[in-house]
Amino acid sequence: MEVCENIGKNGQIYFYSEFCGSFSRSLHGFFVKAVKAFAGVSMNFVRKYDDFPFVYGEKALPSVLIPAFKEASDSGIVFSEYPVDRKKVISRIRNEKDNCKLGRVDYLVFHKGKEILIETKLSWVSYNSLMKEKGIVKRHVKLLGRALEQIRSIKWGKEEESEKVAFMVVPVYYPSNTIEDFKKNIDSTLGEKLFEESYHELLAYIKNFLSEFQPFVGYWVVPTPHEYYIEWERRFEAYPYVFFIGGRV
Repeated sequence: MEVCENIGKNGQIYFYSEFCGSFSRSLHGFFVKAVKAFAGVSMNFVRKYDDFPFVYGEKALPSVLIPAFKEASDSGIVFSEYPVDRKKVISRIRNEKDNCKLGRVDYLVFHKGKEILIETKLSWVSYNSLMKEKGIVKRHVKLLGRALEQIRSIKWGKEEESEKVAFMVVPVYYPSNTIEDFKKNIDSTLGEKLFEESYHELLAYIKNFLSEFQPFVGYWVVPTPHEYYIEWERRFEAYPYVFFIGGRV
């Protein structure tokens, strides 16, 4: 399933998933709406406060993901850091009966009668590395792999009533000494090129250790990055794209 959509003053979004089986269309639709809402919430921040919430690391992600997931859900109910039981990888006590440990899942969202458990990660990629066709590299895949292991380890009531998803946010940054450089050098078609070149390699790497993985990829093209940027100690940084990579387990 694939969606490519112009979202007006908030830019453009693309989302492609290989979800299959029951609830696939609903899950696909939920994440398309979440990506659109991510764009809308982020643009509200930058227009009012000259700041993007996602630039401050993984701990700041709830600032944009909670309202995005709330908007995408038909219930509007989103928990953050919800307590869960996780399967223990190693039992340190012989004959230990309890093979679970207490943990937390990043987000629990109620949508269309299902409980969607979402484990998130944040990573970065530089615009220059994309231009050199390095794209999404192994460190991104390993980080996504950790999220998949975490979400798969959760023991959750009736499995048929829940969905488990890993969701990685990958902003693209472009540093420069001059604002004029953004307008002159940023290529708005680069996101599409990246996924055409690296998607199958990414998928093959992950499926080596997780055969039941149902992947998705997407990106948000930030409008006019030469107007929406952040100044860091007399240097400027634009964020022309945000990539979204993950999957259902």
